[in-house]
Parts: sequence; C-alpha cells; structure tokens
Amino acid sequence: MRYTDWYQATGYRNITEYIQHKLGAFTPQYNLRNIEKQLIQEIQDRLPEGYELHGLGIFQNPDAPHPLCYLNNEGDLSLHQVIEDIDFWHIADTNEKQNGCQNATP
Repeated sequence: MRYTDWYQATGYRNITEYIQHKLGAFTPQYNLRNIEKQLIQEIQDRLPEGYELHGLGIFQNPDAPHPLCYLNNEGDLSLHQVIEDIDFWHIADTNEKQNGCQNATP
C-alpha cells in the first residue's frame, strides 16, 4: 500500500528540487548528490518497521503493523512528518564545498 509521495509531502517534484529550494542561491556551494543520499538514508532510518521509501513514495509491507509515529490527521504514515523531523541543515553543512573541494564528512 502506498501512503504518500514526495510531491504530496513537500510540494516539489523530486528530492533534488526540494534540496535546491532549501539551499537557494547557495546551491552551487554544496554537493547535492551527497545531500540527497544522506537525506534518503535519514528518511529510511526514521520509517517504522515494515515501511520503505521506494523512489519518491513510502510503501507498506502488507504485514506491517500500523505506525505509531509520524502520522497525518487521518492517522496514516506521513512522509511530510518524517522529513520535518530531519535536521536538513546539519546534512547540508557536512556537504558544503570549500574552495571547490568537498568537506570531509565526520
């Protein structure tokens, strides 16, 4: 069962567009691929057992229990709530380029 997708959760067509909007005019100063990879991993790490991020949507294993966190007003799992729980700027800061070089990630 599909619960929500990236556009419904953020208003952006995909993860890259969301990141570029957040970074604004400073986008060229960051490694977008690394930010995207880390953001996807953070989302996956926060999803309840039995739920997975596939492409741009969250899907539920049919045997998964009903989630107890990150719920929308209807009581369903909300990708928006998961995204809001992530410290985007921490991820971005670890991927800022200095003098054209990528900072080392701790």
